Amino acid sequence: MIGLRCTLLACALTLLLIAGCPTMTPTGNGNDNGNANTTNNNTNVNANTNDNGNTDLSATQRSDIARLSTVIDEFMKFAQQLTGLATDDIDFTNLGGLGLIGANGTCPNISFINSPEVPQVVIGVVFNPACTAGATGNVEVAGDIEIELIRATRMGTIELSSFSVDGQSVTGGATVTIAGNATVGVSIDGTFNITINGTSTASGVLSLSVNADGSLTVAADAIALDDGTGALTVAIDDLVINPASNGNFVPQSGTTTVTSDGSTLVISYDAESPTSGMVDVTIDGTGPVMVSVTN
Repeated sequence: MIGLRCTLLACALTLLLIAGCPTMTPTGNGNDNGNANTTNNNTNVNANTNDNGNTDLSATQRSDIARLSTVIDEFMKFAQQLTGLATDDIDFTNLGGLGLIGANGTCPNISFINSPEVPQVVIGVVFNPACTAGATGNVEVAGDIEIELIRATRMGTIELSSFSVDGQSVTGGATVTIAGNATVGVSIDGTFNITINGTSTASGVLSLSVNADGSLTVAADAIALDDGTGALTVAIDDLVINPASNGNFVPQSGTTTVTSDGSTLVISYDAESPTSGMVDVTIDGTGPVMVSVTN
């Protein structure tokens, strides 16, 4: 019996030692478990961050981005037609040196009347008959843009007459100051109030920079854009379009900032946006989320 008890005791001690082995070697197993947990935690954080990023935009915000993109596209199609003012025939830094009367080009035809008897210079950007060319961004444009400036200050107005772009009527006008020339680019700064196709509107203080290559840069601290269902107040930071190079009016750089559904959205365009139709959107400083702005 004693021998049996000893044998049982020895077995119990042996089992206890075996069961205690993991605690006797904490370094190896502890580190392995720690690494595994760390890896899992990192994977979960990244996955959650990405998942949240993809779903942070509400239906209202996605709708507002789509509406905003539509009106920006329509306005850019109009504004790009002003790039015809970047011509060697007119130097806005020296309107006093402009000839009495002249015209140049066919699509558009740029004309001017500069009589010394009156303080105004009248400049026409004429698409009559309707025409389609690289200078128009390859969209059909019809009608007249009439610009009347005080020669000494280069301040004046832009008025539209029977004007349409891509089959959509454009009405309204602007009060502007124009400076520059074809070499450095022509700047057009002022208050615009444009209605497109009777529904979409763009109104506010804008700064346009137009160039002889057909590219256009737009900036605004606060402009109201409306597709007919409600206005969005948007800050525009140097949106650049170049339809001659890109084949469309999607910006190739710059940002727009808009408040939507209680959050601030910053929409950033890059060189791939005209091709891919994709932009980065941050929501209250987080993100970005990639969103399509083309159909």
